[in-house]
Amino acid sequence: MKPQVSLITPRDATGAPLYLLKHGTMEVVLSAYGAAIRSIRIPDAQGEVEEVTQGWDDSADWKSNGPYFGVTVGRYANRIAGSRFTLDGRSYPLEANDGPNHLHGGKLGFHQQVWESSPFETELDAGVVFTLVSPDGQDGYPGRVEVTARISLNDRHVIKTVYEAVTDQPTPFNMTNHTYFNLGGPDHESILDHQFWSAAQEWLPVGAGLIPTGEVKSVTDSPFDFRVPKLLGRDYARVEGGYDHCLVLDPRNKPLSSVREAARASLPSRGRTLKLYTDQSGFQLYTGNFLGGVVGRGGKTLKATAAFCLESQRFPDSVSRPDWAPAVLRPGETYRHEFHYAFEF
Repeated sequence: MKPQVSLITPRDATGAPLYLLKHGTMEVVLSAYGAAIRSIRIPDAQGEVEEVTQGWDDSADWKSNGPYFGVTVGRYANRIAGSRFTLDGRSYPLEANDGPNHLHGGKLGFHQQVWESSPFETELDAGVVFTLVSPDGQDGYPGRVEVTARISLNDRHVIKTVYEAVTDQPTPFNMTNHTYFNLGGPDHESILDHQFWSAAQEWLPVGAGLIPTGEVKSVTDSPFDFRVPKLLGRDYARVEGGYDHCLVLDPRNKPLSSVREAARASLPSRGRTLKLYTDQSGFQLYTGNFLGGVVGRGGKTLKATAAFCLESQRFPDSVSRPDWAPAVLRPGETYRHEFHYAFEF
């Protein structure tokens, strides 16, 4: 049986359609509000199908979405220091929405807009193509940008996302997806018992406001060394505030030549594994440190460490770091970013 896509509703409380992707017992819900992965349901080793992401039951709760559950983030994922950047000799002020810094594209960003959407099916996958036009000056960024997000489920239980964008003016550009995972299901309180592996040999230290200092450090003898699998909780207490750091796949901040496996999380007690494949220079490992007190599905109050994110992206604040390859999109270029969430169960 090949993967299938169907329309759940043409308009929910966010004003956007919802779609169901299905292959066997795996189900994925996508929303055109924020081009979001709203739900992923997969079986465990005993065949029990459960939700493995964080979110809400009520569509109205997805409207503001402070934690960025599941959404596509842009124009610039992660943080820009001081909510300002200089490009080609001109300084651009941005909205400060994370203390003095700019986070995930601003209050509107890509995550709080209704994207155009078109479902599709092939012999190997089924999904939705989402499109958005971000006008010149939106959230303080220069240039009119046309963005496409193609999100699909294939017959190997892989959620594949391809982002593409073009612009008519130079603009910082760095998209990601912000799905929160917990492979233990809705009653599993913390992800610190998940086994985690990463291919990263370096990481980015951060200072105040979680802004990278500019160093690229080896993971050796640090809590960020996951080259041999270990529990997420083993060194968690050694990381002030928890993991919210970029793990480095290319220290120059250049995109990789091809999509490759970057990280792997598993919960052997439930027989579930998630692998991240990406063609970007790094990914943000985030252990849900700011989730404490958020009321999620089933009215359950979440705690910090209730989920983790694997945010495929270029380096945070690289637009402020001339020694890193800049994450800037220019006219005549096409931004392309491919990543996969591959599940085994």
